[in-house]
Amino acid sequence: MFIRPARTAAFAAACLLFPGLAPAATLLGEAAYLSPGDLTVVEIGGTAMEFLDLTLTQGIGVAASLAAHGGAGFTLADAAQVAELMDAFGFAYAQSPGAVQEIFPTSVQAAAFIDALGNTTPTPGTNYYALGAFADPAGIDGAHSYFCVSQGDCGPTSFVYDRDYEPVGWAGNVGVVLVREASAAADVPLPAAAPLMLLGLGALGLLRRKG
Repeated sequence: MFIRPARTAAFAAACLLFPGLAPAATLLGEAAYLSPGDLTVVEIGGTAMEFLDLTLTQGIGVAASLAAHGGAGFTLADAAQVAELMDAFGFAYAQSPGAVQEIFPTSVQAAAFIDALGNTTPTPGTNYYALGAFADPAGIDGAHSYFCVSQGDCGPTSFVYDRDYEPVGWAGNVGVVLVREASAAADVPLPAAAPLMLLGLGALGLLRRKG
């Protein structure tokens, strides 16, 4: 896995806005699944977790999303994982059973979150928000809650709605929050000094053969 640093100033600002805070989850950057930057990588409890861009599951529902991406190790995120994801961007998850619960990212935090997870509006340039469905916080099988993170295009501006919701249709503007554990050994780039070290080891090998 090759993790690239933040792709925009807004994305990076979420990490720097409150340097005195030490979140339980750490935003590591982005990685590639189907295209560069379609994974948001968050360290949770010492494990790197990859969250799939919401636009890749937008409007197709949970079953179709898992059918399309489950073979690559993705599962439906639960409320705890969504809470950690939001925590990595510097704002807190909250939910109320069966109700809309407002959450309060700053404008910078919301912009960074949407930039990373994807703008799920069906009319880009008109609205700017990330809508994502995830497993029911109460653990009810087949039930799904969803969130909206925005800068003013949802009502309330940002919220978590704890309800039984199937994210199909609805103008195609709800993605499904899929997550997987990052591969520990895939495509890790060598440090800058590694080629020189390998060259030196090769030279030693040649000298030994000549000796």
